Amino acid sequence: MECVEGKDLKSILRTLAKRRKLLPSEFAVYIAHEMCKGLDYAHKKADIEGSPLGIVHRDISPSNILISYDGDIKIADFGIAKAQISAYNTKDGVLKGKFEYMSPEQASGKDIDFRSDVFSAGILLHEMLTGRRLFKTDSDIKTLEKIKAVDIAPPSARNPNVSGRLDALVMKALSQDPAHRFRDAKEMQAALAQYLYPATPSITADQLSVFMQELFRE
Repeated sequence: MECVEGKDLKSILRTLAKRRKLLPSEFAVYIAHEMCKGLDYAHKKADIEGSPLGIVHRDISPSNILISYDGDIKIADFGIAKAQISAYNTKDGVLKGKFEYMSPEQASGKDIDFRSDVFSAGILLHEMLTGRRLFKTDSDIKTLEKIKAVDIAPPSARNPNVSGRLDALVMKALSQDPAHRFRDAKEMQAALAQYLYPATPSITADQLSVFMQELFRE
């Protein structure tokens, strides 16, 4: 893995929480946009013969999203990623990943595909917009049950500055039924890019770079 000079998303959200501040929504959307870009690349990765590898990350969480001081976003730690073509098989029903960031089907121990990562990306976007842990409870069992029920309110319930349009985008990613989510990470990325318009990812990256350098000036 390359060395990324910056911080992970967990550190950013924690630092902002200590200062009683929220991540500006345009940065939350941009970070999610770049996450989806990386996920789409992984999901569509093929072998040398052109056969899809069927990679699913399975552990999209704040500590695995790296943000450089230049405004670049990287997805890290594919250590438990599942590929259809692999040298080993994991046992069905064995939960792998951080419970708070699982999709309903992953929390249920069911077969998963790339739409599971789309759900996890939706969790991170929700948390970036609200500054609150979406599925955090006092026990793993309660957390898993809450995820399976998708018992959540839209981001605007916590942050009234979130628009109805952005609410709808987040809640689509967090649909309980995978068929009702974005078809893939590429479609979610396109929706996020459209939301950012007329700002572009490159402009927002420059602004995020300034924000990061100020936030972690020490």
